[in-house]
Amino acid sequence: MELFTTKFCESKNDTLENLFSNQSLSQLFQEIFIMSFRVENQLPDCIFSTTGILIIDESLHHLKKIVMYIYNMVVVQTLRKSSSNPKLKNSFFFKTLQGLTPRLIGSLIQVVKLGTKIEEVFIHFFL
Repeated sequence: MELFTTKFCESKNDTLENLFSNQSLSQLFQEIFIMSFRVENQLPDCIFSTTGILIIDESLHHLKKIVMYIYNMVVVQTLRKSSSNPKLKNSFFFKTLQGLTPRLIGSLIQVVKLGTKIEEVFIHFFL
């Protein structure tokens, strides 16, 4: 993932456009982002791993942090380049993000309702 991130940052416009149109990669990232284990402690439709098994929760959170970082870069590049290339707004990455955003917000609400402070969620999952 780190190599991918580096290559992504160094990519030229044509490579960037090809990346945005890569449906398989977008779907892979989406699957990683929503991945969870179906156990009693796991909150339904929650992107945060709440299994209570530390090694699983931390590993999934680490992987999801990387995916979120890459998605953030993709969205920033899409917004920067969309005026010169309107096709980017219809990219698979951008469409996938539009679907994941409500799920992320819903997950934050679920975790906060359990009594977790929002600052703790951001520190643990986003930093």
